[in-house]
Order: sequence, then C-alpha cells, then structure tokens
Amino acid sequence: MPGLSSQGIFLSYRRADTAAYARLLQRDLTEHFPESRVFMDLDSIEAGVDFADAIRDAVDSCAVLVALIGRQWATLADDQGRRRLDSPDDYVRFEVETALDRGVRVIPVLVDGANPPRQQDLPSELQELARLNAFELSYGRYDSDSARLLDIIQRVLEAPGPPAVSRTPDAQELFLLRMIVPGPERAHLENLRAGSNLDYQRNPSLQAQLRHLRDLGFIRSKRYIGEIPERFNLSEWAELTDDGNEYLRRTAENAQENQPKKLDERFLLRMIVPGPERAHLENLRAGSNLDYQRNPSLQAQLRHLRDLGFIRSKRYIAEMPERFNLSEWAELTDDGNEYLRRTAERTD
Repeated sequence: MPGLSSQGIFLSYRRADTAAYARLLQRDLTEHFPESRVFMDLDSIEAGVDFADAIRDAVDSCAVLVALIGRQWATLADDQGRRRLDSPDDYVRFEVETALDRGVRVIPVLVDGANPPRQQDLPSELQELARLNAFELSYGRYDSDSARLLDIIQRVLEAPGPPAVSRTPDAQELFLLRMIVPGPERAHLENLRAGSNLDYQRNPSLQAQLRHLRDLGFIRSKRYIGEIPERFNLSEWAELTDDGNEYLRRTAENAQENQPKKLDERFLLRMIVPGPERAHLENLRAGSNLDYQRNPSLQAQLRHLRDLGFIRSKRYIAEMPERFNLSEWAELTDDGNEYLRRTAERTD
C-alpha cells in the first residue's frame, strides 16, 4: 500500500492458547500489508542463535506488536507446573517486554472473551501492558473485528516517526556518555554518511556491531538484521540517524582538542552504561545485593560490561544457573572502579 511504512508487524501468541487466530491474522496481515514483514513463530529459532538477539532484532524492525491474549495466556504452566509468564526465559514474555522497552506500539488483543490481564498478575516488566487499551477479537465477529484491527495497524504504519529531539548544552554530558563506539563501528557510520564503501560481507561480529549501533540510536535498521545475506549493501539495511550524525560531528571536534582534554573525553566515550548495568557494578564494589535471577536481559548487560572492560567474567555467562551470586561469576576491574569514581565526581 502506498504511503505505508516498510516496518514489520510482530505477532506474539501462545500456541496452546491462540494458534488458530494467529494463523488467520498472519494471512490477513500478509495480504493487507504486502510490503511489511510479519514476524511470528520465533520459538523456532535455529540452533546456536541467541533467542534474545533474534527477538530484539525482529521487534526493532517492527512498528507494532500485536499481542494475542487468550483465556490461558497468563496461566499456562510448564512441565514443572510453574507459570510460564513468571519465567524470564518465556518467549512470549520476552517478546512483549522487549516491545514495551523499545517503545514499539503494543496492541493487546483479547481473543474470544478473554479478560484483560490484571497488573497484579503480571511480572513487573509487563505491568504497563495492563494499562493499554485492549482490542477484542471473537470467532463470531472475526471478519468485522479483524478489519477494524487492520485499520488500526494501518494507522500505526502510516504514522511518521518521532521527531528528532534538539539537544541543549545541558544534555552534552549525557550525549558523551552514550558514545562507546569502537573504530570498526565508527567506520560503518562514516560509510553511511559518505554513501561509499557500502558493499559488506556478513559475519557474526558485523551483525553484533550493527545491533550495538542500533541500540545506541546511531543507526535505524530498515530490515531484520538476523536475515542479512552473505553479501549486501549496508545502505539497504540501515540508515544514519540524527544522533549518528551528531556523534560523528562531536567526535570530529573532539579530535581537534588538545591532548589532556582529548584523553579525558576518550574515557568518557566508553561510558555507555545504563542504570541497571551501573547497579551491577555498584553491587560488586559494595559486595551486597548479589543474589541474582538469570534472564536474557541480565546476561546481555553483563556481556556489555565485560566488553567495556568494566567487569571480568569468572565463568561462561551462558551457563549461569537460574539463581546465582554475581560475585561468583564476575569481578569488578580497575576500569570499572575508575568508571564509578569518575561518574560519582560528575554527579557531586
């Protein structure tokens, strides 16, 4: 359809709950929005692929996530009798949580008389879902209900992206703290800005670099990064954002400064550490609040801190048990201590 965004549509559902409706909607969405990719069944992720990365990639390339909620959506249990929704490794929970965290439009769809999820019945990461206005979809009115749902999704796809936020001098330090961009990643930004050297060959390191630039807000992915072919043109898969351009401008200015300031800012450029990650560093330094529960987001945070050089992993992060003591799996490095010291000085 002309005028529609090429962003995708994510269909989140439980097979034991609303599989038939998911298949019907997938057919309708594909026919109605031929230019938009419809994502579903990500629980069939290939062996060896990190499911958290696969879901983040898919959600990030979508403008909307449709969450099909049947009567058993919140109560279905695993083989041990534990409610699936309580597990951080539950695919459906992670799909919805990622969309909410990324600011993707989430449409809760109540199927065949299902009740809206209550805030007290949801994990804290999903409680925002209970505040969203839900849409009703029933077997007896499927044609008319689905037509109205498609109209809503069409309006989401037609809506322009959020306007660029103008930066003020007060935001300068905050911007610097987001600038952890190694040389190869900076080269991708410069290639996109120049429109040259855009013929790339896929490899896992490159895909990880593009995900990092996307998470920083320096590029916007046009397609699902997990499906990059062996040879590709970068400009067909990503575009430079205003923040990416601003990053290139500021770091170019910084390179012209005298050496003392340059060295100080070089350290600042490594300080992209969100609040939850900083809390892990503070806990390790204090030796307290170290009893953790494993989940994909936590493992990604620890890998990021390790890649920054702020922690040293003592064991293989992927083998963490469900409950663990953080100090048995990681230790604070000198750079991690220095980061906490410098950021504490900046808040004094």
